Amino acid sequence: MKLTQRARRAVWVESIGGLVNFALGIAKLFVGTAYGSAAIFSDAVNSFGDTLGALGGAVGIVAAEKPCDSKHPFGYGKAEAVASAMIAVIVLAAGVVFAAISVDRILMPRPVVFSTIGITVVAVTAAVKIALFAWFRIAEKTLHSSVVRGQKLDCILDTVVTLTTLASYWIAATIGFPIDAYVGLAVAVLVCVQGGKLLKKAVGDLLGSRDDAFESALRHTLLATEGVHCVKDLDVVNFGKKRLIAVSLVIEASATTATIENALQGMDPEAKIYIRTEERNEKKDQKST
Repeated sequence: MKLTQRARRAVWVESIGGLVNFALGIAKLFVGTAYGSAAIFSDAVNSFGDTLGALGGAVGIVAAEKPCDSKHPFGYGKAEAVASAMIAVIVLAAGVVFAAISVDRILMPRPVVFSTIGITVVAVTAAVKIALFAWFRIAEKTLHSSVVRGQKLDCILDTVVTLTTLASYWIAATIGFPIDAYVGLAVAVLVCVQGGKLLKKAVGDLLGSRDDAFESALRHTLLATEGVHCVKDLDVVNFGKKRLIAVSLVIEASATTATIENALQGMDPEAKIYIRTEERNEKKDQKST
């Protein structure tokens, strides 16, 4: 199977993101384990989750490029939404792990050892996360991928998590109170909320959420098309990379189906289009007025 340029670039973007997150996870795991910080250890678990998410995202993007066949006449475009849902589940799972580790530390406090090396490592990971966010943001503008968009949002969250962790780690080591555990618990709630939003969006894409903006633009285009009197019915079904557009129109005698189809293809060249028309009855319209 030959991948499109968009798919190759998206896989490359996800691969770089996965490798960077794996390296960050190793660094945070070392610091969190060596210096007894629940918040840093939780952050490491999150980075490993992001690595799995990037791997799943790459697989989903490749699967979405499979050509149409007899069983899937509209292709495999929703595989990307499946990958987005998987990323959301990983984010939620990471939030649950954060909460469990933080609660354990609250119930059974352990001393946090301050280390300049530890602080430096975490600060560097925060800077890397900001750079990774910029990487995903630039890619998302051209790729328009739900998977890359999810990774971009996750990077924003991770940057906030890491900077908050850094501050709480220093405070806990200074005053001897396990504030990092409480911060870790707050972070867990934040991660779960973000994961829930990502999952809601992914499930909506899988179920075929209505795109009001696109449908409104379609109606406007149809009504602006020569010979179209009114739009009786309009249905749009999203199959990921392809759409099915079914319209029922009242048209003037001078209108042609080819003109209407060209107008719709101008909105989405890849869409499968079904058009049902009925000619306007001018005499009936005059009586009704």
